[in-house]
Amino acid sequence: MLELVVPFSDVNSPELGTFCLKEFKLDEGQPCELQLNCEHVSYRSLARKLNGEVAFDLECELFELLVGAVRNHNLSFINISNVPHDRESSWVRHVAEHSTLISARRFDQDYHYWQNADAPGLYQAHGRSIEGLPLRHNGFPPPYGEYVIDTTQNPGRRILREGFIEAVGNRMWLGSEFFRRVPDITEDTILADPRIRIEKGEDGVLELVAQEEPFVDDSSAERQEYVRRLLFGALCDKRAGRDIEGLGSA
Repeated sequence: MLELVVPFSDVNSPELGTFCLKEFKLDEGQPCELQLNCEHVSYRSLARKLNGEVAFDLECELFELLVGAVRNHNLSFINISNVPHDRESSWVRHVAEHSTLISARRFDQDYHYWQNADAPGLYQAHGRSIEGLPLRHNGFPPPYGEYVIDTTQNPGRRILREGFIEAVGNRMWLGSEFFRRVPDITEDTILADPRIRIEKGEDGVLELVAQEEPFVDDSSAERQEYVRRLLFGALCDKRAGRDIEGLGSA
C-alpha cells in the first residue's frame, strides 16, 4: 500500500482519478468494473463524478484508491493499493506536481491494520486472541468507557498529528512542506544520517529507503523506531496524537 499526505483539500480529485486509470492501463475496452463509493461508475463519467469531492473510495479488481480528509488537522491523505514498486516514485512525483506533498510511505496493509487495531471486538471477529496484549482505558465516561488494546508503543503505530501523520514505512518520501509542519527537524539532519539510504530528487523531494521490503512484523521493530525518531524526534515520547484507521471527512 502507498499512502500520500497533503494539506486538507489539496487534491485534484478528477485529475487523480484519471491518472489512476492510466497507471493501471484501464480504458473503456477493459472488463474491470469501477465502483465509486460503492456505486457503479463509467470511465467516461468518472472525472465529472469526482469534481468537487474531497473524500472518496474508487475501486475495481485491480486497485483501491481511497482519499480522505481531516479538516481540523489540515490533512488529506491518499491510499492506493497494488502500485508496482517501480511505479511508486512516479505516483509520488505526480501527486507532488499537482498538490503540496507533505510525506508518503510504503507499508504492508495487514501489518499496519493489526498494529493499529485497538478494539477487542476486532480480534474476536477474526479469531485472534488478545491474551498478553497491553490494555488501556479509552478515557471516555460511562457508559462509553471501556478498556481497549494499547497500541501506543507498537513500532507500526500511526498517529494523527496537527498538520501531519506520524507513521513510518520501509520506503518514504518527504516534501519541503514536511519540514514546515514537523517540529525540530531539518532537511540537513535527514541528509546527514548514515544508516538510511537517502536521495534528493530534482523536485526537492527526499526519498528514504530503510530496507527493501515492507515492515511486516516486530523483527524490524528496532529499525522502525530508528526511522521514527529520525523523522519525528521528541514526538515519539509524546502520545498527544490519536490513532486513525478510517478515511473520510472530519
